[in-house]
Amino acid sequence: MTLFKHENKKILSNTFFVVVVFILVGVNIVLSVYESRQHDGNKVSYTPNEYNSLNELIRGMDNDKAYDTIAQLQYSLQKNVIDNEEGRIKEKKRLYEDVASEIYSCISYKEYVDLIVSDANKMIKSGLVGSSSNFVKRKLHDIKIDYSNLINTNISYGPSKGIEKYLSYKSGDFILIIVSLMIVVLFFLRENESGELNLYKTTYNGTKKLVIVKLINGMLIVVTVSVLFWVISYFVISHIYNFGDLNRQIQSIPMLKNSIMQLSVKEMLILFLGLKVVTHVTIFVVLFCVAIIVKKTNIFYFFAIVLFAFQICIYFCLSENSALNFFKYNNLYSYLNTYNFFGYIKINILNVPFDFKTLFIVIQILIIMSCVYACCSFCDRDYILSVTNKNFSIEKYIPKHSLFMNEVYKLFINGKFGLVIIVYFVFIVLSHKPIEKEFYVYEDSYMNAYLNLLEGPVSEDKIHFLENEQEKFDDLNVAFESGNVSEELYMRSMEAYDTFYELYYEITPYLVKNGGHYIKSNGYRLLTGDTISCDKDVKLAFLCIIVLLYPFAYLYGIEYQSGMKGIVSCCVHGKKQVFASKIILGIILGLIVYMFTYGLFYYDVFNKYGINNINSPANSMLHLESVPQSISILEYLIIVSVIRYVGIVLVMILMIFFSRFTKNIITSCVFGIGVVIMPLALYYVGIQGFKYFLFNPFLIGNVF
Repeated sequence: MTLFKHENKKILSNTFFVVVVFILVGVNIVLSVYESRQHDGNKVSYTPNEYNSLNELIRGMDNDKAYDTIAQLQYSLQKNVIDNEEGRIKEKKRLYEDVASEIYSCISYKEYVDLIVSDANKMIKSGLVGSSSNFVKRKLHDIKIDYSNLINTNISYGPSKGIEKYLSYKSGDFILIIVSLMIVVLFFLRENESGELNLYKTTYNGTKKLVIVKLINGMLIVVTVSVLFWVISYFVISHIYNFGDLNRQIQSIPMLKNSIMQLSVKEMLILFLGLKVVTHVTIFVVLFCVAIIVKKTNIFYFFAIVLFAFQICIYFCLSENSALNFFKYNNLYSYLNTYNFFGYIKINILNVPFDFKTLFIVIQILIIMSCVYACCSFCDRDYILSVTNKNFSIEKYIPKHSLFMNEVYKLFINGKFGLVIIVYFVFIVLSHKPIEKEFYVYEDSYMNAYLNLLEGPVSEDKIHFLENEQEKFDDLNVAFESGNVSEELYMRSMEAYDTFYELYYEITPYLVKNGGHYIKSNGYRLLTGDTISCDKDVKLAFLCIIVLLYPFAYLYGIEYQSGMKGIVSCCVHGKKQVFASKIILGIILGLIVYMFTYGLFYYDVFNKYGINNINSPANSMLHLESVPQSISILEYLIIVSVIRYVGIVLVMILMIFFSRFTKNIITSCVFGIGVVIMPLALYYVGIQGFKYFLFNPFLIGNVF
């Protein structure tokens, strides 16, 4: 018990660990807000408040009445121009469609279950599933039995958007993995490398007792932090989105419609939290076991990255009905998708379908037990697993008299930034989403048709064409009022009027006043900070600075922290040359990270929308009214890119300044988080005053 208390006190009294955990809690809150406000591809363009207000309107109604109410709102929206504010009609239309779809999912649940059972029956009786597909055949029999019990189930509607956001929230998982990595490195690997653990080998129990105590302490910390993170995320997301009645069935949530579990939403959320905790304990134990075996920090990072990369590849490469689907669903990355536990998944083991829910628990218990046994077995062995050849040394490839290459080696190898940059690049690629899935950009076919005719500078001929179009709509109104045109034909013909109204009465007067051109602006709006993509600017700036803060602090801070500053200062020109090398390295590093972070986004936009009219005036777009007419869209994009890069260089200079006075890398990073990252986070969560605060105008770029 004394050893347990000592190890527990060691963790809780470690200032660096505690401070970083509190910072990560703040990051988790910001990311919870960010991901809950993210648009779901081409399905969401409305705000959470609009979604909540509509659900408040139909609260207490039965499914049929709620569905009829939404249908009436849809009809009213289509028949009348109820709001001339740009884009609001389209957003309300999408809102009504999504809520109607959620309600209809509940109304049609019996039909959904009937269809599943009947399809399974047809497949079984048809003989299409031959003897070579025993797994599929047995799975169909299970489907028939499992869903037959749900045929008479009635599902009550409730708002599900927020619950789906909470269940699919991934950033919290990755932050908790960082916490697990910190615990392993700080409280085992660092002590092992310093030789402290060797002292315990002279005791009666060797290091086994200490390793077990460290493992238990680490598991308790992971449990505590996991509960803290997910409870905070629950309150944050439930504050943004109304979760509705938590006593309704989980099948009312479209994401879990295929579930056969008889649970309420409240019971599901409690179980979800428990499963998340178990999953992160499993991940921690696996990482601890890897550390026990490899015993070196740099090798541990390598194997941890390879382990997760391999399991991610397995998850995405194997199909659901593959003979190897056991490995698809029973790996660490799959366990992070905890909502799969509530779905209907069958695992293929020797062509016999096993329930994923049972395996989810059993396999993780077996992993934990196996890793604990491995930790006890390997903890006293005197070897170090090495991935290098004793005759191979990276130093011999570094020029002996190159000060710049020495700084590169110091940062990327000694400072471990090489691993960080690899992980960052892998993260950017894996988390990359195509434009159509990340943003809701309304493609108005009527607007595109008009712009195909009008594209280019405003002219008298084009204005005359629009005047003729207005006369056609006026004639149509007169014909309808006199009874010469049917209501159906009238409504179909008037579908284009909202677009024409916007083009003729809003866009054209603006272009005439400011000297702009008619352009298809959807792609350029994504790159120039319009409302559909303003969050993207903050997100990319946040990613850039998060990655660059540490190397910028390390560049100059390591000289003070290691005491080399005094030695360098004694050399002739030494101080100036070292400083110049560090500045050049920082500038190049910032450029590489900046180009990779923004490059994929720019490539996607240009690939989807092209670069037509890129030389038109930037003020052709309404949100860039303040930009001078002489600046083209291309020139504007170049200016914004330069401003962002200047912001990165200014952050580097700031971190050098902090390093000079704090003389500590971690302290400099903490100050950098407070001065650079926190203002970005505060602006993102909605405090508009921070848009022009400190470095934000430079890093965001689109502030005109």
